[in-house]
Amino acid sequence: MSQSGATVNQECVTAYNDLKLSKKYKYVIFKLSDDNKEIVVDSTSEDGPEYEDFREKLINATSKTRGKEGKGPRYAVYDFEYQLESGEGTRNKITFIAWSPDDAGIMVSSSPSLLRS
Repeated sequence: MSQSGATVNQECVTAYNDLKLSKKYKYVIFKLSDDNKEIVVDSTSEDGPEYEDFREKLINATSKTRGKEGKGPRYAVYDFEYQLESGEGTRNKITFIAWSPDDAGIMVSSSPSLLRS
């Protein structure tokens, strides 16, 4: 469990394994659920221009904070493919991204353990 008390939904583990092992997805984007109790899958890649779609989804992600909807943070994994300069082939690297836009709302925890000095 994370420091925030949020758990990870099993769907997140399944989606990550589908990306890593089965190459089913190019990316998976995760978010904190609306009740702030667990990390859930927000979206996955389908067919089409993956990177532009991925980038747009991160930039335009919204979350509810105290009943208001606004820009929101996300976690993501992206299976980045690149060519070796030597011409010896293609490689993949799975990249983890923690995205928090500058204009995202601030979430204040009411957890007693976080409020103590």
